Amino acid sequence: GRAEEEAREAAQEAELARRAQTNAELIAQAAARRQAVSELERKEAQVSAQLSRQAVLAEARRARRLEEERLMAEEKIKAITQPAHRAYEGRVAPQVANLVINTSRRGLLGTSEEKKVLAGVGAGFAGECVMFMPLEQTGLNVDRDELESLVIESDGHRAHAIYLSRGKPWIVGFAFGTGGVCAERAAGEQLGAYMPTLIAVRNGARLGLGDRLRNVNEAHFVFQRDRLSTDARGFLRYRAEGLRGTSDFAQYLVPGDQIVDLEGRFIGLAPEENMVVPIRSLSGWRKTGLTHVSAKNALAALGLPKE
Repeated sequence: GRAEEEAREAAQEAELARRAQTNAELIAQAAARRQAVSELERKEAQVSAQLSRQAVLAEARRARRLEEERLMAEEKIKAITQPAHRAYEGRVAPQVANLVINTSRRGLLGTSEEKKVLAGVGAGFAGECVMFMPLEQTGLNVDRDELESLVIESDGHRAHAIYLSRGKPWIVGFAFGTGGVCAERAAGEQLGAYMPTLIAVRNGARLGLGDRLRNVNEAHFVFQRDRLSTDARGFLRYRAEGLRGTSDFAQYLVPGDQIVDLEGRFIGLAPEENMVVPIRSLSGWRKTGLTHVSAKNALAALGLPKE
């Protein structure tokens, strides 16, 4: 009847009201979530902006620190090299002499003459003044059967003997009397016994256009002893400072460099790039005389390796 109809309508209205309330609650919850998400995004944006600023500041601090380190390195190099260059002019340069190697060879087209001129520092060994060079720069590691004559001179004196190292890297020493300019040898077996600043005397054999464009010094190179380290064979390895480019940062040891200290005392030879062989004794080196014997027989007796 009528009462039942009214009851059903009341129930439907209650259900509609409940659903409206539920929808209102869902809408409110969605709005709250959107607000929470918006707040989170705002905070994330703030954090991101803060991190970006911190990254920019960190990069700026890093760039400033690197620039300060570069300037300090340049000042350190200047502090070392300026007095060392004066030491080179005063104590080392007067000991540098030319080594002149004159050869005469017989070939298919007749006899040819060749003259090599290398600069070096002779060092005293048991009553002889010996000047060392990488074998490949001397031109003596070729077919000696074609060799007709060999004359080696320095400072007006003729070499009377040749020494050959016991193995690679191959080094030859040209022995003269002690009448000419001859350097002392640096004392000590360990790196720490050497002066803090050393000089590489260039022999002029290995400087190409690229080296000259980078301002690699043609006469000498001043470097820090602490840039050297000793390898398993007892050779010294040079670690370049900075990037090769210009000025002091372009420098490195080239084959033929003779290493001396600020007093001009001889330490060793660089037969390869950035590598130094200390020469403290000629014990064990092969030796052959150049007087009263033909050049061919002398080199054969010495056992020079060929190219």
